[in-house]
Amino acid sequence: MKRVLAKLSPAERKVADCWAAAGLTWKQAALKAGQPVSMGERVRRKLNRLGNGYQCRRRPEADQR
Repeated sequence: MKRVLAKLSPAERKVADCWAAAGLTWKQAALKAGQPVSMGERVRRKLNRLGNGYQCRRRPEADQR
């Protein structure tokens, strides 16, 4: 999880933190973080992409066990 979050910019991380802590929508989290509404959707898509990539890279390790 830390590896994925480390790939976010500080502004993106703030949006993700607001979303996780307050249970807001991505749009609401972006506004609360002082970012444009569109940043919420951007962060959501980026986290999905980074998370999927992380899981794909980890899968071969699990298969070897």
